[in-house]
Amino acid sequence: MKKFLSTLLLMFFILFPDLPIEASDEILSLDKCITLALENHPSIASAESEVRAAAARTQQQASGLRPSLSGSASHSRRRDSDTSSTSVSVNQILSDGGKKKTAVDAAQLNYEAAGKDLARTRQDVIYNVTEAFFGVLQAQWNVIVGEETLDLYTQQLEKARAAYGAGTVARSDVTAAEVDLGNALVDLTRSRANLERSIAVLENEMGNPPLPSSYGLADPGISGEIVISLDEAMKEALANRPDFASSRLALQAAKANLSYQAKSMNPEFSGFAGYDWSHGNSGGEDEWRTGVSVSIPLYDGGLTSSRIEEAWADIEKTTSALTLSRQTILLEVKTAMLDIEEARENLKLTELLVRQARENLELATGRYRVGVGNSLEVSQAAENYSQAQKTRYNAIYQYHQASASLEAAMGRDLAPWTTEDKKVAQASVEVSEQ
Repeated sequence: MKKFLSTLLLMFFILFPDLPIEASDEILSLDKCITLALENHPSIASAESEVRAAAARTQQQASGLRPSLSGSASHSRRRDSDTSSTSVSVNQILSDGGKKKTAVDAAQLNYEAAGKDLARTRQDVIYNVTEAFFGVLQAQWNVIVGEETLDLYTQQLEKARAAYGAGTVARSDVTAAEVDLGNALVDLTRSRANLERSIAVLENEMGNPPLPSSYGLADPGISGEIVISLDEAMKEALANRPDFASSRLALQAAKANLSYQAKSMNPEFSGFAGYDWSHGNSGGEDEWRTGVSVSIPLYDGGLTSSRIEEAWADIEKTTSALTLSRQTILLEVKTAMLDIEEARENLKLTELLVRQARENLELATGRYRVGVGNSLEVSQAAENYSQAQKTRYNAIYQYHQASASLEAAMGRDLAPWTTEDKKVAQASVEVSEQ
């Protein structure tokens, strides 16, 4: 057992030579991580590009309402003559039954929807960074608990060896203490590996920006509670959620498309004016041209009717999507409200649980020290204390996550919900890249 324990300790410190956490060069607050994400995350860049593309499509449709200018020039040479001609003309649609105006309206609605999608993408990025940020803190808390547990079992092993040397306990107490210490090392190794994975997730959610080789995360502690009724939260969500607004705009755009398709067979009136220059060996002739033209679609092989049918189907689809979006949002709000209420209660209970587990551990170690307790009692008390601490830290993480989920469900911008303008705990969590 001693050989096994020595080998395990050696492997642990080889894998984690920097176990003692040193001071970092920079401390990142939650709002700093969010700022980095908003500047670097590719999904935001993609959504911004879609907004620009939608704006360009709106301008493309609007161009059909403006006059167009064209020019042409030609020159021909034959055996006995040269002829040159130049012309400039202006064309303007006078009336098309509102087709182009409807197309512009639909494009404008799609542009506004793209803006709402960008806003929701931004909120999603902020929420994901917030969740990952507290995920790193939770993983670090578990490492701290693991280190404390390792220290407890190390002290217990020393006590067991001393008691065995004095002949007051059996050899089995020493063996049990060595096993507990080995299990604590395995658990700490797992916790540190989880911390590294959590760091990788956070950096990915920030868009993998350039970061210092060593940095810390500022622990914001417990923020102020969100006080709002379920009905108020639902109303705010339906009023503020960008994705719900985008769904409404998509329905309006689908209706505008139906109107556009229904006007496809309308006659189109346009006016034109131009000036021609023509010169050749026999002289030249310049003249003005003006006129009005009309184009009346007579039959398109059923194309318009099929497009109208498709537009109706699109309206039904977007209507269903809007209903589904509403139901999903209300469910998210209800779930977040329940989660935050549960998190509040868990915070109160776990604080009591940690205090009781600590007192029980002190009693068990005291009894063992004076020879009236046993190693199993101490081992169980230490395990209970370690688990109580993990449960406490998990409750803190769940509270932060539930708070962020509720604000995200209500469509609030989570950026102000950060640490710069609040009094926060001075503790920091160190993160070092291997």
